Amino acid sequence: MLRLTSRKPLWLDLQPVDFKSRWRHSWKSAQMVNSHLVCDRTIRQPGFNLPRQQWSLLNRFRTEQGHCGACRRKWRLTDTDLCPCGETQTTSHIVESCPLTKLNGGLSRLHSEDEDAVSWLTHTKRRVPKYGKCIRGCVQRCTIQIHIYSTLLIFVAKFLTRWAVCMYTVYMYCLSYI
Repeated sequence: MLRLTSRKPLWLDLQPVDFKSRWRHSWKSAQMVNSHLVCDRTIRQPGFNLPRQQWSLLNRFRTEQGHCGACRRKWRLTDTDLCPCGETQTTSHIVESCPLTKLNGGLSRLHSEDEDAVSWLTHTKRRVPKYGKCIRGCVQRCTIQIHIYSTLLIFVAKFLTRWAVCMYTVYMYCLSYI
């Protein structure tokens, strides 16, 4: 089979792209949670040398994506988003306003990683709910969904295979008359 040459090859129109400047612009213009905590994104943030479990928990508080009631409800791991104190439990609520877990100085102090903040972080991980029993129900739901999707995918693959064989047969039949 003979291939026609392109009149305008794509590679001749390519312009050099400065990905670093694009990334910097994207970083500065992005709306991020608690971005005021990071002064210089090129250096390691306070707490980097903490043990992994504490480092992970610290970053969950910084990004507001921890195992709080609001996130667990959003992820459908639980039916309620209430804190034991009665208010909606968010990560900022846990750090700044909950009478049971409040850290004096709030998130800014937690980010600074002073000795009291690390101690608070160590003791808070016992009070902040984790997946616990909720994960079993989620795994069962996900397993059922995966089974349904895989069955559907197998059905579609078989259908497409039959369709492709049928189209190939028609193509070959048409070629025989040419």
